[in-house]
Parts: sequence; C-alpha cells; structure tokens
Amino acid sequence: MNKSMIRYLLSKLLLIEAILLLVPVAIAVYYHESSQVFTALFTTIGILVLLGGSGILQKPKINGFMPRRES
Repeated sequence: MNKSMIRYLLSKLLLIEAILLLVPVAIAVYYHESSQVFTALFTTIGILVLLGGSGILQKPKINGFMPRRES
C-alpha cells in the first residue's frame, strides 16, 4: 500500500473542505451572525489548513497508485 499517496490525497481533501467552508462564512456575513459563529468556522478552517498543509509538504515519490502484484 502506498501510504504516502494516501496521506497526500487525504491532505488535499482536507484543504478542499477548508475552501468549501468559506461558503458558510459568506452566508454568516450576509446574515450578520454573531462572532461565535465566525470563531467556530475560522477555527475549523484553521485546523483543516494546518492538517492539510502539513500532509502536502512531502509529496509522494510515486505519482500513481501501485498496481496489485500478481502472485
């Protein structure tokens, strides 16, 4: 199993999720929500960016999934 590729792809997914959380931030701005909502959203975005960014720092050596070995 190519663990580095799986880590890399999961990190990309975390960053995509962080970007998609900007939609609720825009809606909260539109509806003038309280600061607690923004704190919760930006804390979540920050955690996702930290985890996703740390996983992307080391790119996998192989750019594709390894094929199954024939026995």
